[in-house]
Amino acid sequence: GRRGGGTGSHSCMANLGLEMECEAGVCANRAVQRGRFAPTESQWYGEKGWGLKLVVDVKRDKLVEEYVGEVIEQGGVLGPLSESEPMYFVEFVHGLIIDARLKGSYASLINHSCEPNAQLRQWSVKGTRHVVVSMLCDAKAGDEVTIAYRDTVTSRQWCCKCGKDTCVNSD
Repeated sequence: GRRGGGTGSHSCMANLGLEMECEAGVCANRAVQRGRFAPTESQWYGEKGWGLKLVVDVKRDKLVEEYVGEVIEQGGVLGPLSESEPMYFVEFVHGLIIDARLKGSYASLINHSCEPNAQLRQWSVKGTRHVVVSMLCDAKAGDEVTIAYRDTVTSRQWCCKCGKDTCVNSD
């Protein structure tokens, strides 16, 4: 690989492997800081409700969106929700969750699938943890971005509507 700076530098590639962004210099590993995510837009998916779709073709591991919201303690916050209210919560660190109900990004629109094409990952930016959505596989423009809710945090059952052959609700 190349030496000194650029996207191929040893320290930049090491940071990428650790899911950390470089703090300064010419390192290109700063997608979260600079908001360099794949273009997406909201889409109505009928029974599933609102979701997020890709506007362009996207490669595996590409960052799609940052999951943002209010960081709150997990204990008891999910109990009073009605069964019909969408879930906008993801685990941040042990005992803390991100509540995207009022202060969320488009990532809060991502629907569940039993065969997801994306995942939530923790990313470190200047020592601060962030939750980002990254693609598990190559995807085409127009594809819905989906994650496995079982990998997030919820305190109630939810009804899967993904329609995949492997669906937990299939007969």
